Amino acid sequence: MSTNATYTLNAILANASCNGILTQSDRRMLKEAIVSSSFDEEAQQLVNRLLHAIRRGWVRLGF
Repeated sequence: MSTNATYTLNAILANASCNGILTQSDRRMLKEAIVSSSFDEEAQQLVNRLLHAIRRGWVRLGF
């Protein structure tokens, strides 16, 4: 995965963790990062952390 895509995923995770909300623009950027890049182990861990936070209720989806 490219450094830019990893940076994007890190920024999305940090923003969602701080605010407690995954915004529509964050979801759009996440989708673009997933589609445009091949996933390595680090990227999979970032996405898994985000999904875990959503399941636990620490982060919710903003509409």
